[in-house]
Amino acid sequence: MQITEDSAARALIATRILNAPRELVYQMFTDPGHIDKWYGPKGCTTQTSVMDVEIGGKWIYTMNMPNGNSFDAFHIFTEIIDGKRLVFDSARSESDPDEQWFTTEVDLKDADGGTEISITMSYKSDAMFEQAKQYGAMRGYTAAIEKMVEYISTL
Repeated sequence: MQITEDSAARALIATRILNAPRELVYQMFTDPGHIDKWYGPKGCTTQTSVMDVEIGGKWIYTMNMPNGNSFDAFHIFTEIIDGKRLVFDSARSESDPDEQWFTTEVDLKDADGGTEISITMSYKSDAMFEQAKQYGAMRGYTAAIEKMVEYISTL
């Protein structure tokens, strides 16, 4: 995965070509039966409780960490182009949507018999952007995409 940084936009961008059709990759992000099998860094598991893929719809999940800790994540879909693009705002909880707020854009394009995936994470403030770089937000997404590739190979 190629990872770049756009400091002016407070954004981290990861791009990769996947050996899978675009529609299947899109389903990996929108079907709880799929996303719970791969989403999260290595060793983590995800349990989706709500996946309502429509503008204003929610995606809520619990991520379980290898050390036994877990956290809940809350997302609101703000843009959807079926099979091509998902944009969602993210926070740690539904009750406090301003906590660690950022926006994720997932863009999919047909490429070389597979799919080019581009994931952009844009942060609300410089402090949140710096924190995300320090804790390795894109390393986590890179590891998750590797898990997705492995999962797709089993289908």
